[in-house]
Amino acid sequence: MNGETKMETIDLITEKTLEELKIENERLKDKLRKLEEEIKELKEAKKELEKKSYEDSLTELFNRRYFDEKALPSEIKRAERYKKPLSLIMTDIDYFREINNRYGHPIGDEVLKNFAKILKENIREGIDIPVRYGGEEFVILCPYVPKETAGKIAERLRKKVEETTFLVKTAEGKSLKLNLSASFGVTDFKKEEAPEVFIKRADDALYLAKAKGRNKTWLLG
Repeated sequence: MNGETKMETIDLITEKTLEELKIENERLKDKLRKLEEEIKELKEAKKELEKKSYEDSLTELFNRRYFDEKALPSEIKRAERYKKPLSLIMTDIDYFREINNRYGHPIGDEVLKNFAKILKENIREGIDIPVRYGGEEFVILCPYVPKETAGKIAERLRKKVEETTFLVKTAEGKSLKLNLSASFGVTDFKKEEAPEVFIKRADDALYLAKAKGRNKTWLLG
């Protein structure tokens, strides 16, 4: 094999090797793209799963787990760091057990969904945090405002509930019109106090609102 033939052979091998490398490179790029897509899908699935774990399935408000694990610790930390007020509204529907006993739990669930909708639509969007705390009990975490301002929010909600005719349907398809009321307890966070104390004071305020005749807003602390 003369020198010229050797060079041609080397050139052919080089071209073939480069072509193979290009093909392999494209294959790896495609594999990487697919891997990135899978990672993105997994992250989105995890995010959606986390969202569902923090959402009340009936009312679509945040649930107590979110309140205990995320919202309350975060807002207390923010309030203490920036020396800003933080208030808590606790509320439940007056005589809700009687609704369940008289009309059944499906009607009770419809009432809860409608009540949650009123709360969500009449607070500061993107600022206040509405939570189904348990059963017919709800809380609203109100950053940046003292209890007096939160009290005005609670009173606006109380009046809205009182003025609303709740339209619900029975299992037989019959329409029911219910006029309800709710009681509200309001307090604000005190420097360096335990979260449990903060919540207990809001609960005590709600108890006083009910003890004073229900359908009232009571501020404490």
